[in-house]
Amino acid sequence: MSPEEKNKPSYKHPESSEELVSGIEVRKAGADEREAIEPDEEDQGGEEARGVVVSLLAPNVAGDYAVFVSLPERLLIVEEQEGDGDLGVFADAVEKRLGAPYRARALRVDERRFVVVANEIETIELPGVLGDELVVFALPDGQRTAILDGKTLELTRSELEPILKESAPCLLRLANVDESVWELSVDLL
Repeated sequence: MSPEEKNKPSYKHPESSEELVSGIEVRKAGADEREAIEPDEEDQGGEEARGVVVSLLAPNVAGDYAVFVSLPERLLIVEEQEGDGDLGVFADAVEKRLGAPYRARALRVDERRFVVVANEIETIELPGVLGDELVVFALPDGQRTAILDGKTLELTRSELEPILKESAPCLLRLANVDESVWELSVDLL
């Protein structure tokens, strides 16, 4: 290899609009396994969590990181952000490969480029429930224990019952995202 080739950078910054956004899509293949899939490939498996990793040019976005949730109808809930820039450019890039709702983390790589990691989430509407975290332990016999922000609660949420019946025994965890919208995760026991 010539001295000129040795000193030549192996990475080229994108210059055209076609090179602005690149990424891969993943779906949960097992406990800790991830496999890359083509963005246009149909999902053959059942209910599998999906995610994307996107690299994009966004030199005008202030700050070095952001964490946000995207809900349907283009509602972005900012959970953490350095600076006060518009995160819509990140959502645009992610939503070319993954539909809402999802949670995303954006991190600046250099002066111009960010990497955004987004994972599909499941949400549920629970109007009238005021709090930040709800945990429900459900047994197959119908016994339920609910804790809202560290305090035991009488569970009367009919919206949760189909999930609990189908999944029991399970631990249902809900985190408030925005007013009546809660992020839902189910751990089967």
